[in-house]
Amino acid sequence: EKNELAVVEAISEVCESALEDLNQCPEGGPEVCTKLRESETKALKRTLEFMLREKEALDLKEYYQERRLKDLGLDSEWSPEDDMMDPDLNFGQTRQPGGADYDW
Repeated sequence: EKNELAVVEAISEVCESALEDLNQCPEGGPEVCTKLRESETKALKRTLEFMLREKEALDLKEYYQERRLKDLGLDSEWSPEDDMMDPDLNFGQTRQPGGADYDW
């Protein structure tokens, strides 16, 4: 979550800086440059808005690692007593070693 927050903040800062730079550009020039500046400004503002919404929603996200731990029941504290009390828990063996009944 910290990494994602850092990325969101970095992208937001870059967008804000680029918007400030575009505002400092002298007006005028060919019509194409003016339209390009307007398009870039619009794209930067939308990106900034998206990143700010993303930043607000960071605490609502459930990442794969957290979701997987919950699925496996590994998201809480464990104690050996928890497993000893479970009669359905075994150690992977379905028969005793050497206890096969061979007819030969």
